[in-house]
Amino acid sequence: MRVWLSTLIVAVVAGAVMPALATEPATRTDKIKFHQEDGHTAFSLKLKDNGAKLVDGDEQELARFTVSQQKMKIKDAADKALGSIGIAEDRLKLESPDGKVICILRRQADGDWKVEDSQDKRLATIKRRDYGAELEDAEKKSLFKAKVKGRKASLRNPADHTVYSTNEKVSAEALSCLGLDVISDIRLRAGLLFAMDHARPAEQKSGQKPAGTTN
Repeated sequence: MRVWLSTLIVAVVAGAVMPALATEPATRTDKIKFHQEDGHTAFSLKLKDNGAKLVDGDEQELARFTVSQQKMKIKDAADKALGSIGIAEDRLKLESPDGKVICILRRQADGDWKVEDSQDKRLATIKRRDYGAELEDAEKKSLFKAKVKGRKASLRNPADHTVYSTNEKVSAEALSCLGLDVISDIRLRAGLLFAMDHARPAEQKSGQKPAGTTN
């Protein structure tokens, strides 16, 4: 009896001091902040059930992404269309508001992504690397490297200076989209990042894990 009572008392005390188990996975987040090299917030993605909102460092809305089936609409804070992204497991097609193709990202069998125009001319390539991914131009010149170490991911220029970094879970391939200078509008580049990591069919269906992601 004394042993049973002692065990009960220990269990009650432990329950009082130990925090309740989280109901959501530890990696879940509703906001992804992207920082500049000096540590200041460049912009953030606020994740929603049907898309996301892009805000600047002062929390002012830059764009909103709305996903419906195989398409994601991109609009500015005034609800003006900026473009759209057609979504498939192995392809992302970015179009202007009038339906003209800006670029198409096609996933290859080896996990690389080719970035092409409407005439299938290569504009850039996102190549898988042991450290994450590397963005190359059409002549295979290195433009940016997306490095993932633990929970931190950073996009670095050829001088190895950080352009953007985040402490949230972002795949190296998606982060590389922020370096696609062939797309002048950072809001569209951020849209591609979001679409690649959050709007495509589950990566498990393709049987290939994105480079640089951690569990």
